[in-house]
Amino acid sequence: MEHQHAREPMNRRVEDGLQRGRAVEIVVDGLPVPAFEGESVAAALLAAGTRVLRTTARHGAPRGLYCGIGVCFECVMTVDRRPNVRTCQTPVRDGMEVETQRGEGQWPGIAARSSSRGGA
Repeated sequence: MEHQHAREPMNRRVEDGLQRGRAVEIVVDGLPVPAFEGESVAAALLAAGTRVLRTTARHGAPRGLYCGIGVCFECVMTVDRRPNVRTCQTPVRDGMEVETQRGEGQWPGIAARSSSRGGA
């Protein structure tokens, strides 16, 4: 399955009959993605054509938005260096940094600290 990503600019938003918040920009895997205040990170990514939000730890299988209400945890990504954030429940913020999460997520600096203590 091919990894669809924000690199493929797309706009799948409904344009008629909606009032939107202020236009903002989030950064996803180093690339700018347009968004609007009031929408979730997952909604902004869906509108931009991104379907894969994370991969599983065991097999690296792609996962994306599923329930959209914060129950299933399929939409978790690393947001502003914090892993396992449910993007369907997280509102966008201008300049927010989002990364596709691989596996179970890693807090910054945790691997370095545990390896310096002999893996403890």
